[in-house]
Amino acid sequence: MEAVVSFAFTGIFLASAGILLIHTVSLHARMKAWASVISVSEIIFDQVAGEIAEAMDAGYEEDGIQILPEGRSGCPSVVLHDREGRQVEITRAEEEGNPYLLLWYFPTKDTDGGKWSFDSKLYQGCVIEQLDFTHLPDQEGEAGGLIKLTLTLRHEKTGFQYTRSRYVRCSVQVTVHGFAGHSS
Repeated sequence: MEAVVSFAFTGIFLASAGILLIHTVSLHARMKAWASVISVSEIIFDQVAGEIAEAMDAGYEEDGIQILPEGRSGCPSVVLHDREGRQVEITRAEEEGNPYLLLWYFPTKDTDGGKWSFDSKLYQGCVIEQLDFTHLPDQEGEAGGLIKLTLTLRHEKTGFQYTRSRYVRCSVQVTVHGFAGHSS
């Protein structure tokens, strides 16, 4: 009888331990996905915010920062002149179902242009669901103002989604194209 009771208690203990282990592994996977998504979002924000904050007037007719509802990839984008005077478009692009950050450098008389993106390993199983740009002009109506970056990332294995915004101060004129009533 004692052996039967002992086996019953052992079975209850093992079942409880198994359930606890399953929950712990699941929690660990969610926490790891959460940490990956936050880490990737910070890297993307730092890259985009750095480009926007350092945008400059290069002395061209279409100067400053332009916010487009559809860039060359069909997604919202920002076109600006970087600190070296090169015109660049910042957007979200998609290849083979994997959305990623793309910087497209326009051709000039000296260069062919080209594109730049992070290595796929940087994304740690995350994909960019959305990357939006919103202009918030200064109260005085001066050139510049703020650009609100909104980024939504999704972790492919867990389905965890993370949306965050960051504000970047602009020192050059911002023009918004294609949004009725939102032009500045």
